[in-house]
Amino acid sequence: MRMVSWWRKLILAGALICATAPNVFAGRARPWVCRDKAAFSSKHPITYEATATGRHLWILSFMQFHMGGPNEGFTSIAKRVLRPRGGGVTGQLPAGHYFAVAVYRRGTYWPCPQNVQEDDRVKPGVIATLCFGEEGGLCSAKVTIRPADTVQSSQVRH
Repeated sequence: MRMVSWWRKLILAGALICATAPNVFAGRARPWVCRDKAAFSSKHPITYEATATGRHLWILSFMQFHMGGPNEGFTSIAKRVLRPRGGGVTGQLPAGHYFAVAVYRRGTYWPCPQNVQEDDRVKPGVIATLCFGEEGGLCSAKVTIRPADTVQSSQVRH
């Protein structure tokens, strides 16, 4: 009888842990867990311009991979908040190979985008144009990456 009571308590404790575990990380964006990561590289410093449309707040992360590093090997190099219809952000990164991921806020969670695309149309002075969307076909967060020496005068409007 005493053994049954102990097992019930153990099962109840396990069920309680399983039920509350997803909420432990609910408020924390973890872009390295996203399956689709856009990759780009440059032998020279780069600049980026990013904007968001729609209704969600986005966090744009630029990461580099280091074997055996934390966060499944992805080290965050830069993070920027993209506000919906809030103008945009610009920044610079040193030369290197990068992965870009934008996660969006839905309630208390930061899900990965379902749509991650790179614009295949090559434009002069552009290394990559990336789109991230909550659903397939959407481009709710857009990032344009250029060599630092070709910054255009048409910066993101604030």
